[in-house]
Amino acid sequence: MSDDDRNKRDDGSISWNQALIVGGLAMSVPGILFGPAAVGYLLDPKLGTTPWLTLAGFVMGLIATGVDVWIILKRIGMLK
Repeated sequence: MSDDDRNKRDDGSISWNQALIVGGLAMSVPGILFGPAAVGYLLDPKLGTTPWLTLAGFVMGLIATGVDVWIILKRIGMLK
C-alpha cells in the first residue's frame, strides 16, 4: 500500500500522519511569521532604519509562511 493510499480516507477524515504534519505546521507558523519581524525590530534602533527592517521582516515572514503552508498542503494531498 502506497503512502497516498494510506492517506486517503473514504469518510473524509485525515490519517494520523496528516494530523501530525498539520499540527507541526500550526506550531511553526508563529515562528516563521514573526521571527524575521522580531529580528528587524531589534536591529531597527541600532541601525537607525525604523520601521523598515521590521516591515521587511514581516513581509518576508508572510511570504515564508505562505510557502510553508503550500508545501505542507501539497505533501498531505490537499492540493493537486
